Amino acid sequence: MEMVHSHKTLFQLCLLLPLHFSSLLLLSLAYTVPDKYFINCGASSNASDDHGRIFVADSNSPSFSTGKSEEVSNKSTWIPELYRTARVYRQPCSYSFEIEQNGTHIVRLHFFAYLSHVANLYDALFNVSASGFSLLTNFSIRNSSGSPVIKEFFHTIPQGEFKIHFIPSQDSSLAFVNAIEVFLANETRITDNVTRVTSAGNVGNYKGLLWQSQVLHTIHRINFGGSQNESDDLGRNWVLDDSYLILNRDSAKNSTHHSQNLNYNSTLATSYTAPDGVYQTAKQLKEVSGVNARLLNLTWRFPLSKNTRHFVRVHLCDIVSNTINLLIFNLYIYSNSDQLIDPYNITGYLAVPFFIDYVVDSDDSGFANFSISPSKNDYGIRNAFLNGLEIMEFMSKSGPIPVECEPVKIKKHSPVIKIIGSVSSGAFVILIIVVVLRLKCKKTVPDPSLGGLLYRGIAFIRLTEGNPHEESTTNAILELQFPLAWHLPSDRIQMEEDDHTPNGGDDDSDTKSTESQNPIKD
Repeated sequence: MEMVHSHKTLFQLCLLLPLHFSSLLLLSLAYTVPDKYFINCGASSNASDDHGRIFVADSNSPSFSTGKSEEVSNKSTWIPELYRTARVYRQPCSYSFEIEQNGTHIVRLHFFAYLSHVANLYDALFNVSASGFSLLTNFSIRNSSGSPVIKEFFHTIPQGEFKIHFIPSQDSSLAFVNAIEVFLANETRITDNVTRVTSAGNVGNYKGLLWQSQVLHTIHRINFGGSQNESDDLGRNWVLDDSYLILNRDSAKNSTHHSQNLNYNSTLATSYTAPDGVYQTAKQLKEVSGVNARLLNLTWRFPLSKNTRHFVRVHLCDIVSNTINLLIFNLYIYSNSDQLIDPYNITGYLAVPFFIDYVVDSDDSGFANFSISPSKNDYGIRNAFLNGLEIMEFMSKSGPIPVECEPVKIKKHSPVIKIIGSVSSGAFVILIIVVVLRLKCKKTVPDPSLGGLLYRGIAFIRLTEGNPHEESTTNAILELQFPLAWHLPSDRIQMEEDDHTPNGGDDDSDTKSTESQNPIKD
């Protein structure tokens, strides 16, 4: 009996194995942070950032093209390792990458100014564009207070070559970049139809698939109620909300989730939507009794670009309630528009992360207010909370793509492959001609007026008629396919060799120069 029981138990375990492996398969299909591109610009060795990510040196790298540029460095120990080198452009040039998969990519540009023996990066004033969109205009970090400046963009990029253009302005002689990130983002789950809010308080709908038609520039990423800034595996930095809170500070309270585990629903949000630390903390109203509790609100003010459209994502997770279905509150964007937030109606449980998206039009004030307050109805708990907030600016088209300082040439195949292909094609054509000629006339003598060629008793004639001084397209193609030694006079062979001789580029003895079609240093 014991033997039978053990076999039965083993059989039951075997039945569970497919479920186990299927769960592993689902985990393997989940988003993972790609390993490229993370580039240490102007460097000959790799460097790491505060998140432990490795940035690959771009000198001598075959994976991307840097354009004609100079490499500068400052080895001072007070400068973070990733920013001790930079790539400098003194005329419009581009940094190009090979994108392997269609999709929304995160593009980050890192800047840190210092003085080197080659260039003073504090004097840089330049524009940056990509895919016809203006990313940065008259950009300078002269007043960066000795801290790195990171500009982040969300950009849908098709498979193939992707270029980032660096264009020095007329008032400056250089542009530069210290590090570049270009990698596939996680699933964003932006719908085609989101709520649109104007500065006048008008609420409507914004239709259109945002990621595929726009480039978004991250302006703010806020962690409400936290004790420290949050970072995640994607390199996103979430700053505390306290400096933006302008109304009823004394009525605000920080809250922390009592458990380390959140109840994620993958259809609502994942740990890549925002880090756990954002959803595990919240800013809420202090407990106040009486009628006046319904009149309380917390208001934050965020600087925005004037008269510009913005994408806003509000992150929410009810970690402040002890009982489900008792908390409903209002979220205000500006002062005239509000939306009723009912966490239980959306999630069905406590501590379930979710988010709500908006399109917000700014006015000429350059600010937008966000407020929360308890529901005006006498229902449930009189409270309100926020966990996180992201604000991104819609970028505009920049017009024609700037003229390159050096044309980026498509990588050529190996010469050996070309020779083999030419010889094979030529041999095949020769074989056909030989068969045809031998069947029709084995002793045909070629007419010199037709430009014939005699090789081992076999006549080769032109395949076109007309003026013997005019070269036909067909003849030119055949000449390219036949081995050159059989068709070209010696002087033409010499001319072909001269045409393929590399031109000597300008060489600056004071700097290191990199050609756009070959990132290897001269």
